[in-house]
Amino acid sequence: MKKQLKLLSLFVMGYFSLFAFASFPGKGVKIPSSEAVVVQGEDLKNSEMVSLIFKGIKNGRIVSLTFDHVYMSDYFVDRFIDALEGNTSLHVLCLSDCKVTGDSICQFGILRELRLEELCLINLSQGKAGEAVVDCATEVLKESKTLKKLCLRGNGIKDMQKFSEALKENDHLCELDLSDNEIGDNGLIYISKALVTNSHLTRLNLIRNYIGNINMGYIARVLRKNSTLQELLLHENAIDDIGMIPILSALHENTTLRILGISRTNVTVGKAGEIWRARPDLRLL
Repeated sequence: MKKQLKLLSLFVMGYFSLFAFASFPGKGVKIPSSEAVVVQGEDLKNSEMVSLIFKGIKNGRIVSLTFDHVYMSDYFVDRFIDALEGNTSLHVLCLSDCKVTGDSICQFGILRELRLEELCLINLSQGKAGEAVVDCATEVLKESKTLKKLCLRGNGIKDMQKFSEALKENDHLCELDLSDNEIGDNGLIYISKALVTNSHLTRLNLIRNYIGNINMGYIARVLRKNSTLQELLLHENAIDDIGMIPILSALHENTTLRILGISRTNVTVGKAGEIWRARPDLRLL
């Protein structure tokens, strides 16, 4: 028993507190009621620990859960989904660098029924599950009334049409991280059209997304129409001074953007200086 508890404590992030011990009926097994549990691939070699974690989810004792570099077999996903049925306590879920099939990712549509405030699906199946990931995220975005932060970094996502339609109607999401995907110039059009009417998103991360100058006018329209977006990150995209011309014009009218990320692009120091003079309160990253 002491060995089990020692192993489980490794999952708990140091800055989160542990609460009182709670028993599972009929099993005689106890685990801490934890705010945050982090499970790494090596941890899953202990099958008893896996069972304890799923029981912790099912019994509402885990508020934040991270699976990091975990091989999520179809059987594992089935058990995970079963544990999530009817859950009301899990508020943060992160799947990072996990190997999981597209069919299994589709089962995560159940996440729309939870009270999640933050969802991270990062680099699943080495960035080769983009379509399944964005379909799952779209379902959650449509149905969830609690989600505030969504991170879909590094999944090779290309098609943003359905997702953007859901984003357009969503009135809860505040932060969206789409970095390290492949949405490109066409994807930027869909995202921009959604943000023209979306009045809740405050942070948008589009770092490393194969975005060029051609459709920056759509971003400029967002800056003219949207009065809630405060942070826009465009680092490491193929944008230069020409792409910044419509942005600079829009910034003369915009008063709400606070952070603009354009480092490691082809924007010159001179053009960055023009932006700063137009909006000296704007922080350039």
